[in-house]
Amino acid sequence: MEFKLVDRFSWVELTDEQKKFVTSAEKINKNLHDYPDRYRVYEVWDKSNLVANVVLRFYPKTPSQVFLWDFAVDKKYQSTGYGTKVLLELEALLLSEGYSSLITTCMAGNSALSFYEKNGFKVTNEINTNENGRYIHEFDLEKTL
Repeated sequence: MEFKLVDRFSWVELTDEQKKFVTSAEKINKNLHDYPDRYRVYEVWDKSNLVANVVLRFYPKTPSQVFLWDFAVDKKYQSTGYGTKVLLELEALLLSEGYSSLITTCMAGNSALSFYEKNGFKVTNEINTNENGRYIHEFDLEKTL
C-alpha cells in the first residue's frame, strides 16, 4: 500500500453510517489550508485502487502523540481487512518518525469503536456532555505504538 500525501482532500466513497460521523471535506480542507503544519492528509492506494483516507492532526503541546482526526475505508473495501492493514502501516510510518502513540475519538453508536478496540486501541475516557442543546456521548481512545 502507498500513502500519498495530498494538499486537497475529498472523501473515498462512504457508507451512510460513515457519513454520519466523518468531518466534512470542506472543514478538513479549510484546516489543512489554515494550519498546514498541524495537519497531514493521506490517500491510501493499493496498486491503482484508492482504498482509504487518513487525516492526522499534530498538537505542539503533545509532540509524541498524533491524533487520528478522520479515517475511512472506501465502502467497497470494507470488511476485507483493509482497515487493519492501513492502521498497521500508518502505525509503522508514525513510529519510524518518532511518535509513540496514536489517539482518536469515537462517538457512541459508531461501529468504528469496536474496530479500534479490535486493533489495540484502549478507551481512556468516556465523555457525556451537552453542547448547544445537543447531547454528545463519545470515547477517547489511545494506542501505544
